Amino acid sequence: MNAETLQILKTLYANENRQVFFLTTAGTCIWKNDISEPLKTEEDCIALLHTLQANTGIQTFWYHSLLYAAEILTSAELDCVILRISTEPILTNIMTEFNSRALCQNFLAEQRKAIFNISTVMEHIYNEVEAHNIGELEQEAIFSDLNDVMHCCCRLMKQTVYYEELCKYADDMYNTIQPLELSSAIIHFAQNCRETLGHRMELKLQPEMNIWVLSHESPLCFCLLCLMTQLLSHNDTNPIQTLTIHTYTENNHAVISLYREKGNNYDPETEPISKLQPTGKNVNQDYYLVSSVLSNFCKAYDAVFETIKSETIRGYQIKLPLHIHNPNTQLHAPQEFQKRSTFLNRYQIMLYDIADYQFY
Repeated sequence: MNAETLQILKTLYANENRQVFFLTTAGTCIWKNDISEPLKTEEDCIALLHTLQANTGIQTFWYHSLLYAAEILTSAELDCVILRISTEPILTNIMTEFNSRALCQNFLAEQRKAIFNISTVMEHIYNEVEAHNIGELEQEAIFSDLNDVMHCCCRLMKQTVYYEELCKYADDMYNTIQPLELSSAIIHFAQNCRETLGHRMELKLQPEMNIWVLSHESPLCFCLLCLMTQLLSHNDTNPIQTLTIHTYTENNHAVISLYREKGNNYDPETEPISKLQPTGKNVNQDYYLVSSVLSNFCKAYDAVFETIKSETIRGYQIKLPLHIHNPNTQLHAPQEFQKRSTFLNRYQIMLYDIADYQFY
């Protein structure tokens, strides 16, 4: 490619809102625009070209557990490949579009209605069994079947709970920040987890009191719940897990750490994906959704998500800017109303596969 052609292309893509790379067909980067997300280096760009299935058209790819769109234009005459990368994950873009968000919300409503009808029938069966003189063993067998059905309902709803959470970030009220004292939120989160997980988990709390941030309890607790599912997955060999939640301050930030001892059953497969992945291979869908939730939370509340790596523990932490709270100041921000659902709350749904929770 000569200098004149290169200058024409630079001018053509000067106002592009996507990340743009010009490369030779051999893979050498000739030019890139000033947008630095999501690909960080020329090596990332070259690695991406190796993972894509074709050398032209629009394709999707995984990067840091998130799905992005890539448009590839190849010209053999110019010895040039033009690569344009979306700066926002695909799921984030979909959820900010009103019609897509409404479609998702309608689907969720229909799903909840259907499962509510199932639970109503099951409650009727439960009452009939209780009202008749049925043997203890027969009762236990029927109740076991009812619990199995409810766990199947949880399985059906798990991924849609992620989508429901992502839809909320398009709501201005959901993103309105307000003072939150972390210890109270962490205690509330722990109580819900213990109620659902029962004896399957020992949860140790190390909360530092009177740490204030600007956030909402509901999205913060959902992020912690997502991280807990990642930490507790793939551990059938050791059903009893011990997790620690530690909150403390560090360099003008509030830090919330969630971790467990590595132990003998440490499984590196549960680490967050941190490299490019082609869409044609098996990818853990939960990683994608968890990462999308965390990405939205960090953007909304100016937070930072990190992986904890040490010789003895593995886990995650979320950092939020500290807020200097004046207890004498009247709060005018809308206060979040917390109400525990009596039917399939998100703790039951998210933790169904590692809990011993019994509905009947």
